[in-house]
Amino acid sequence: MTWRIFQRVSFVVAVTVAMSATGLAQETVVLGGWALDEGDVVLTSGCMRTDMTYEFDEAEELDWTLQAQWSVCDSTSTDILRVQDGQLQAVRQHIVSGTETSLQQVDNLPSRRSEEDLAYAGLVYEATRDGDVWTAEPLVEPTEAQQVILDAVAEVNFFDDLEYPTTPVAVGESWTVGVEVLEQLHGPRNRNAEHAQTIPLDSLGTFEGGPAAFLSYELESEDAGGLGEVSRGIVIRRLDLMIDVVRLRVGTRYGSGGNTREDGTTFTSTSEGTVEAQYRQWVRRAGE
Repeated sequence: MTWRIFQRVSFVVAVTVAMSATGLAQETVVLGGWALDEGDVVLTSGCMRTDMTYEFDEAEELDWTLQAQWSVCDSTSTDILRVQDGQLQAVRQHIVSGTETSLQQVDNLPSRRSEEDLAYAGLVYEATRDGDVWTAEPLVEPTEAQQVILDAVAEVNFFDDLEYPTTPVAVGESWTVGVEVLEQLHGPRNRNAEHAQTIPLDSLGTFEGGPAAFLSYELESEDAGGLGEVSRGIVIRRLDLMIDVVRLRVGTRYGSGGNTREDGTTFTSTSEGTVEAQYRQWVRRAGE
C-alpha cells in the first residue's frame, strides 16, 4: 500500500464531514470495554512515513548531511479466539504483508532507493492473557526478526485499549492517560518522558454506518537515545465494535547524539524531521 499526499488530504476532508454529521442522541458514552465475539476477525492496514535530515559534525571540520525518507506499510489479521466475562483472553494474529521503502541522499551525491519486504512479515502466532500479561506462541518456526515481535508481546500491550475509560465520558470532557499506561501501550520509548497524555472527546456521530466517537490527542515521547517526537492525532472509534477504525498522526521528530568509531574518530549528529501515520481497521463478523 502506498499513501500519497492527495489521499491524506481527501481522507482528512472525509473525516471532517463525518465529524460534522448529526450527533448521537446521548450526551455521554462509554469508550472502554470489549464488544467483539469469538470468531470475529479484525483486519488492520496502515503506513507510516518518516522524513528526516541528519547533520553530522566530523572531526577536523568534515561536515555532511543525510536526507532520509522511510515508508513502512503492513497489514494484519487478528482472529478473536476466546472472550470471557466481557474481556479478551486469546487471539491468533497473522502479519499478512509488509514492505519498507527508503530513499537516502548524502549531500549532493546520487540518491539511493530501496524497497524490501519487512523481516517480520508472515509471522503467525497465538497470544493468551494471564491476568494483565500477554504471552505469544508461534504457530510456525519464527525467524530472528519475528522473534522480536513475539518477545514484545509480553512488554507492549497490543490487544487492550487501555487508554479508554470504562466510565461514561461527556462530549467536551477530557481524561488523562498516565505514563505507566503509555509504557504498556507504546513500549520503552516513553520511559524517559515525564508526561501524561490528555484526550478530549470532541464529538459523537456516525461513521461507515455505525455509532462513533471522534477524538483528538497530543503526545510527546523520548527514548533512551534522545530521539523524541511531538505529534497530534485524530481517532475515530466505533462504539458498536469498541475498536479504533481510523487513526491519523502527524508530528515532528528530533534528536542529537554522537559516537566513536573503531578507528578512534568521533562525530556528533543532530536530526529533525516529520512523521505521518495512517491506520484503518475493519471487522469481519463470525460467519460472514
